[in-house]
Amino acid sequence: MLSDARTPTMTPGTSVEVFSRFSASWVGGFEIASNLGSGYQLRRISDRSVLPKTFPVHDLRARHPNGD
Repeated sequence: MLSDARTPTMTPGTSVEVFSRFSASWVGGFEIASNLGSGYQLRRISDRSVLPKTFPVHDLRARHPNGD
């Protein structure tokens, strides 16, 4: 899958936040585990577990380096 200016490619190890539909907010504590082309697998930073779900790019955003 080719990326363009609207769809940035995130590499493994990139710290990200995930949009939670439950709380309607962004939740941190995750990093990219792998890019599957159709979405991303995430690793929970606290225990290094890879989550069993594929997340679409529109539910992710790179975490700002200072946490804002």
